[in-house]
Amino acid sequence: MLDFGGRERAFPFYVVCDVSQTMWDPRFHNSARIPLEVLSDAVPELLFRVQTEQMISDAALVSVIAFSSTAEVLLPLSRPRDVYDLKAFDKGDQTDYASVFTLLRHRIEEDCERLSSAYDLKQPAVFFLTDGIPYVGRANQPESAWLPPRDRLVAPDFAYRPQLVAFGFGQAQRRVLCKVATEQGKRRLAFIAAGSMDVSRVLDALMETLFISISSSVSKGELSIRVPEGMDWACGPSNG
Repeated sequence: MLDFGGRERAFPFYVVCDVSQTMWDPRFHNSARIPLEVLSDAVPELLFRVQTEQMISDAALVSVIAFSSTAEVLLPLSRPRDVYDLKAFDKGDQTDYASVFTLLRHRIEEDCERLSSAYDLKQPAVFFLTDGIPYVGRANQPESAWLPPRDRLVAPDFAYRPQLVAFGFGQAQRRVLCKVATEQGKRRLAFIAAGSMDVSRVLDALMETLFISISSSVSKGELSIRVPEGMDWACGPSNG
């Protein structure tokens, strides 16, 4: 798909998945399938679906990142049609938000620097999936540790600042999701699942939303998000 200058479009999407202990330890979940198992099936299926839609595949680039005590790139930013394998989701332990936001800033800058000279580059989008809160050592990770790297990631003077969309389920908290997400219009792009909904159903619905969002965003040339089934806005509209 070309812009008016004859360059192909490039729309980077980063799917960031919490793989900490609460994602795989049965003590934290009553669902038939643990969240990590669902992700292990659903993320490759999402990539396949994007791959088979030519209009999306021609413009979208997708990366998959997992995080717990550290953050790891499971799939470097790639055209879906070029993806033949996805590194497995390993079981993690703690939930270090600072490490994943630091990695994201580095990867997005590196990826977009490489793409910007050859493509009509769109604003990157990060889909941040978590079932808990930041937790390091034996305590909640303080905001003073993770908010600064989050803020550097989305700083106005960062040429490739992404839109950051937070999806929370399980033990996730509204106030944390609202501080993670960026705004679009007058609303923080943060969503939270109903506490009574089975986590595996939430993740299935969320993957459907990611597919539709990627498709719609590529078509419009800017991020387009819908509320996933079984989830609601985590934050009210801002007054600004």
